[in-house]
Amino acid sequence: MTTEGRRITAAILALASLACAFPNSTRADERAFHIVVHPGNPVMTLRRADVAELFLKKVKRWKHSIDVEPVDQSERSAVRAEFAKSVLGRSTGDLRAYWEQQVMNGGANPPRVRATDDEVIRHIQQTPGAIGYVSAQAKLDGVRVVQLEP
Repeated sequence: MTTEGRRITAAILALASLACAFPNSTRADERAFHIVVHPGNPVMTLRRADVAELFLKKVKRWKHSIDVEPVDQSERSAVRAEFAKSVLGRSTGDLRAYWEQQVMNGGANPPRVRATDDEVIRHIQQTPGAIGYVSAQAKLDGVRVVQLEP
C-alpha cells in the first residue's frame, strides 16, 4: 500500500472511531427508553423541553385540559438515570435535590414512583393524564408511545 493509501485508510478509521464514540443522541435515546401516555391521550409527539416541563411539574395540564401526572421509575433504575440525563439534563442526585427544595419551599411534590416498567404501564393504563417512561424492552400494550423530538 502506498503512503497516500495508508493516510486515507488511517483517516477513514479515525472518522469511524469518532462516529462510534459520539453516536446520534436521538437514536441512542430512542433505543434506551420510550415515553408513554394513556391510550386516550391525543398527544403523538413531544419536544424534550416539553417533557422536561411535565416531569418537573412546571406544566400541570395537558393542552386537552386533563391534569398531567408524571410517573418516575425507581431512583436506582438505569432507565431513570438515562431519562434524567437525556431529557431533563440532570443526574438522579440533582433531581433529588431539586425535589427536596421544591417541597421545602412549598412547591410541587415529586412525581409518583413505580418500581418497574410493568408497574409504570399499569399506572398509565389506569390514569388518563399520566406520562411515564419505560425501557426499550418493555411491553407497550395498552399505552401510547409518544415520539420524542429534539
